[in-house]
Amino acid sequence: MKNNAIERAVQEIRQPLAGAAVCLSAHSSRIRKLWARLLDKCAPCGQYASLLSGLHLAARIRDVSFTDTRTYRLESEQQGQDLASRGLPTECVVASIALYVESCVPSLRSDDRKGAEWIRALTRWASFYQFCLLTGYSRHEAAERLLLEEKIGQAERRVRDFSVELADTYEKERRRLAQDLHD
Repeated sequence: MKNNAIERAVQEIRQPLAGAAVCLSAHSSRIRKLWARLLDKCAPCGQYASLLSGLHLAARIRDVSFTDTRTYRLESEQQGQDLASRGLPTECVVASIALYVESCVPSLRSDDRKGAEWIRALTRWASFYQFCLLTGYSRHEAAERLLLEEKIGQAERRVRDFSVELADTYEKERRRLAQDLHD
């Protein structure tokens, strides 16, 4: 059910998003410059600007029109896992996508006929893309948590083994001392 709803939502934005992508490609250098300035101004994101610029959001916008939804989601989730493994804070990733949309809006408004539809499609895409990236972050955190739990379990086993060994050693020493005293 959930996948069907997502598929329908993506289907609704595919065509207008493809039109928006064509319009945006004509303004790509201006959009990237504006986005870079907005990223620099954003307090937590500025220090990650070089990593965030590697998101290639224009390509991700085009990709949603040409790949099936499941593949797109999996690729985006993997991208979220990769960003998480690099230590990029989730709030910076979410903010960077919102700032990218903000950078695109002036270019989309220039075409009055389709501008509102394209902006609506772009903001819905941004929400979907953010969701996928955050799912990837969650999966990365879950894997990290499992790894940490395993390490904790190993440490607890070592402590237990050491405790048993210490108790055995203590008991042997007690017997040796008792034997020495008896002799």
